[in-house]
Amino acid sequence: MTTDTTHEIPEGRTSAPVSTLPPSEVLMSLTGFDEIAIAARFGEKIGALRDDPITCGRALAFVHYRRQGERDAEAHTTAMNLTMREVVEFFAPEADDPEASAEGNEPSA
Repeated sequence: MTTDTTHEIPEGRTSAPVSTLPPSEVLMSLTGFDEIAIAARFGEKIGALRDDPITCGRALAFVHYRRQGERDAEAHTTAMNLTMREVVEFFAPEADDPEASAEGNEPSA
């Protein structure tokens, strides 16, 4: 296992986040094309997936991998192969997350 030197591993996590953005920011960055791709691969619009945090996280991870250059089928497979723990730890903590505050990761004004 290699050590990720780009991101520190926050206390209480087993790995550094893959995405430098929190899930809310990824959600707000979705384009219409992202929404179509999510619906095609996950069988639901992103709004319906928001009631299931793990599946919604997988959908957002899918978008992350698409943006990294993976084709939709490959990005979907990559996201679906993530463990639940990996999905939970995939994104940077939200700014109002106590973990983020403890780490001093709050955005500067």
